Amino acid sequence: MKTTMLNFLLLLTIVFSSHAQKEKPLSITKSKFSDVKVYAQPSTSSPLIMSLEKDEPVDFHRKSIANGGHWSIVNLAGRPGYVLTNELYNEVQPQFSGKVKKSKLKSEVVANLKNLD
Repeated sequence: MKTTMLNFLLLLTIVFSSHAQKEKPLSITKSKFSDVKVYAQPSTSSPLIMSLEKDEPVDFHRKSIANGGHWSIVNLAGRPGYVLTNELYNEVQPQFSGKVKKSKLKSEVVANLKNLD
């Protein structure tokens, strides 16, 4: 019973960890410069929410269609804000490109179980 439960838990761990890896973003949006301004609305005359440091990551939502599409909507600490799109860049994250076969996963689970005994 103990071995069956461990098998099940290890298999769940592998399945959920591989699923979680697929959910990672392919890129992270960051500020290009120091003192990148985040505004309450897509206009430089709207109230300033905060400023970003160079390479500071932001939670990018989407490009805004307002004012010719030159603005991006971001979330900062749960608050929406607007940043000029040309002041942001995407840093591409390395991704695992290979696929793991189920038979390999099964053999790894068996090997891990043998190590537990």
